Amino acid sequence: MRVTIDFMLFFNSKFTLPLIPLTLLGSALVVLVSFRNSSAYNRWWEAPMLWGAPVNGSRCNAAPAIGQART
Repeated sequence: MRVTIDFMLFFNSKFTLPLIPLTLLGSALVVLVSFRNSSAYNRWWEAPMLWGAPVNGSRCNAAPAIGQART
């Protein structure tokens, strides 16, 4: 950035960039990051769901056993 400012001040010319490629690049980057964030969240949420299945199964199996033990 400093080089660009020095270039503009020294040569007293306008340094312009076309905005269309930067806009398209930014939009593509936003879409890519949002998909990666979504997949990371899904992977993170999968662990409690996988851990919850055996816990729920053990509760379902323990409830009748506890009922039989009390009678």
